[in-house]
Amino acid sequence: MFKNRLENLPNGDDGGLPQKGPEARPQNGSGSVSHPPAGGAAEPAPKAPASPALRRKISLRAVVWGLVLGAIVGLPGTILVLAILQAKGLPQMKPADFRAAQRRWSEHGPADYDLDIEAGMGLNGRIHVEVRGGAAGSMTIDGKPTRPHLWDYWTAGGMLGIIGEDVKRNEDAATKPGGPEPPPLFLQAEFDPENGLPKFYRRTELASGESGQWRIVGFHPREPERKAGGP
Repeated sequence: MFKNRLENLPNGDDGGLPQKGPEARPQNGSGSVSHPPAGGAAEPAPKAPASPALRRKISLRAVVWGLVLGAIVGLPGTILVLAILQAKGLPQMKPADFRAAQRRWSEHGPADYDLDIEAGMGLNGRIHVEVRGGAAGSMTIDGKPTRPHLWDYWTAGGMLGIIGEDVKRNEDAATKPGGPEPPPLFLQAEFDPENGLPKFYRRTELASGESGQWRIVGFHPREPERKAGGP
């Protein structure tokens, strides 16, 4: 494709390439063609600078080779990341694992509970969340109050929602209209076998190796609060 673009220049456009024939010879100050001195060797003509078309050709070649080398280096890099993650013994999460955990939490998860989370995903630090009636009522990071717009992300339901978005991203890549692509994320998780609580989660971007994770270190179901004057 690149070669065709260079060869099919518009009529009358020589791309700046040096012309052939007498008219291309260097001229003297009067505008007439210079001739070599009698009895002597011809003086070498000055070297013409690289034309724009030639520079474009070289630049396009560099781009093509860069893409090829990037693909060659990128594949082993992705394989290396996967090998390292697997070697740590962390479980790889499959979409079916996530959906089963989501169903268990929907059926067996309590509406009132406290969570303690060690987070390194957007927020870094020790998160404490108090959930009542399925909604976050308060949240601190390292003991400091946080803004309410963050709270619902760090309930059990909110964390399952974050995982769901990553699962969808991988599934969208596999069903892309132009043809399937490799999954952009490597997902690892551990769910509670009874209630589906996402006890551990790690997401790794395969293109860059960047990762984020959380680990639930405390889960405390609470009795529903009774209203004053109630039974």
